[in-house]
This record gives sequence, C-alpha cells and structure tokens, in this order.
Amino acid sequence: MAKKETPEEKANREMVEGIATNIARLSREVTALLSGRVKQKTIIILLSHATQLPQSTVKQVLEAITSLEKDYLNQN
Repeated sequence: MAKKETPEEKANREMVEGIATNIARLSREVTALLSGRVKQKTIIILLSHATQLPQSTVKQVLEAITSLEKDYLNQN
C-alpha cells in the first residue's frame, strides 16, 4: 500500500516538477535561439558585450544551457 503524500511532500514534489519544467523550457528556448535567424556568433558577441564576459565564456554557458535537459532530467 502506498504511503499517503503529506502536504509538505506534495509542495516539494510540485516545486521539483516546476524546476524541471523550467530547466527543460530554458534548454529548448536557448537551443531555438541559437538555431534561429540571428547567427550564433552575433548572439555571443552581444551577450559578451552586455555582460563584459569573454566570448569563450558566453559560448560555454550557452552550450551548457542547451544540454541541461539531456544531462540533468530523467526522460518520462
């Protein structure tokens, strides 16, 4: 017999599900951005300029974001 979920467990589960949804959405949106009409190099230059971070760092962060869903979420 399954244990009944407490309100705290339910809130925690819902929070984790929300985080997972947001990670997946972020990963997909950045992937779409990088494969859109604006060249990836242009996006990197603009973000580098806006953040004062090196272009290599910006590129690594964007690549990491695109792989978040695959690397850290279980497939349903």
